[in-house]
Amino acid sequence: MDLLKEKIKAEALRLGFSFIGFSKPQQTPHFHQFDTWIKEGNHNGLDYLGKKYVLDARYQPAILLENVKTVITLGIAFCNLEEVQETVQQVKMEQGLLASYACLPDYHHLLKEKSKELITFINGIQSPSIKSKFFVDSGPVMEKDFAYLSGLGWIGKNSLFISPAFGSFCLLGCLFVDFELQPDNRDETDLCENCEACIQACPTGAINNNRTIKASRCISFLTTNTKGVIPFELRQKIGNKVFGCDICQIVCPLNSIESNTVNQKKFGIKTIIVNRIDLLSELFFSEKEYIAKYSRTPVAKLSHELFLRNLLIAIGNSGSIKFFDPLRNLLNNHPSPIIRATTAWALATIDSELSKDILLNTLKQETGVEVRNEIKKLIGLSR
Repeated sequence: MDLLKEKIKAEALRLGFSFIGFSKPQQTPHFHQFDTWIKEGNHNGLDYLGKKYVLDARYQPAILLENVKTVITLGIAFCNLEEVQETVQQVKMEQGLLASYACLPDYHHLLKEKSKELITFINGIQSPSIKSKFFVDSGPVMEKDFAYLSGLGWIGKNSLFISPAFGSFCLLGCLFVDFELQPDNRDETDLCENCEACIQACPTGAINNNRTIKASRCISFLTTNTKGVIPFELRQKIGNKVFGCDICQIVCPLNSIESNTVNQKKFGIKTIIVNRIDLLSELFFSEKEYIAKYSRTPVAKLSHELFLRNLLIAIGNSGSIKFFDPLRNLLNNHPSPIIRATTAWALATIDSELSKDILLNTLKQETGVEVRNEIKKLIGLSR
């Protein structure tokens, strides 16, 4: 059986995975912490995590595949700190920023396709054919915790999985199979020790002191999962982030390790867009242009409307007066109250005095309650 396990490991690395580990299909070590996190409402806005089928599957993972015996956790390192820092440092005031993973092809598809190749290999070296099911982070599996259970690394204080060899810029998936392999030993080393760099660096204070986050304050959540207007008090803290955020990973000392990303080429994972956005040009994108640029990336989970909302927050935080005229046009003509409200905020954030007359005139004709309330707050009128 150990020989079979070694063959599977070798094939996974040949396919381009950076690491692989094995565990039993048991309740993972941090389930009760997750359950408490849900009960305390920290998942606000990620409501699917509180659904019964997710809670049941995380409580008893074996229900996800009949007669499951082993969970194979697979990971791919997709970039290193040097690459991320270089692009962040090059961002200009009038540019927005995408998280590093957002510049890749949709990783859910890539991981699933490679897992199928691994299953084909396994079926070719042992019989009978296995039954299997593969999960990435969109499924009900605690994939970071299975990686920890398999001895592949640790859950960092920012709640992300950290590999000793590759840091936290990793993508994970879990392959449930119905044949037994010897589980790997869990490593109890606390890689984070007394470090609090990520907690201190988070602009919105979203990182709890128990390796969980407040989802509703996390910039990554705010820019990728919030459906309406982003809370007023958090907009300036978002800065130029248009989709996702890498801050807690950039400051992590464990990402200073020079990650070996040679497997990116084997895996077929490489950036297909740059992470710097020209805010002015993309402000004028049609929906067709938006889809053409982002349809193959994780950014496509956002509607064009919500992407535009995020652009407007980055524009407001840029402080650049060159955006004033296009913003005024957007405020008066865009059909979405989310966009009109966020545009009003962007104008006032760039120049509160210059925008006051514009906002007062808009208030006279604006019928949307949310937009009217936003404008009144911005110009200091009572509701």
